[in-house]
Amino acid sequence: MDTEQKSSAVRDRLIALCEALELSRREFSISIGRTSTYVTSLNNDITSGVLNDILITYPQVNIMWLITGKGEKFITPEPTDALFQHLKEENKELKIRNEELNRELGRLEGQIAEMKKIVAHQDISAGCADASGSGLTITK
Repeated sequence: MDTEQKSSAVRDRLIALCEALELSRREFSISIGRTSTYVTSLNNDITSGVLNDILITYPQVNIMWLITGKGEKFITPEPTDALFQHLKEENKELKIRNEELNRELGRLEGQIAEMKKIVAHQDISAGCADASGSGLTITK
């Protein structure tokens, strides 16, 4: 198989991938950081850099299928309703916990501010006591 036939096969698989992802060739090309005409103008073999960008952007794509045409287009099935519902509930719980932690953080920051005021007030009081002749001294 010569290079022109290979690149044509890879280009055809990229086009099939665009269709499976329900993206235009232009949208897909841009999404992987290439020019808007990348998919339609592919004349050479696909580079490892492009494959890496595809894998990062679309981790569900079976890169071996893209290179060889063997196997399935995707390595993981689409999320099921049960999985989606589980993730949605987990996200809700995490948001609630995050709100609780933010409230606790605010409470602790308030306590720290109060403690700083008390310490500052004690420093002022000690300075006044020293000035009054009580014999108290402040060491810093």
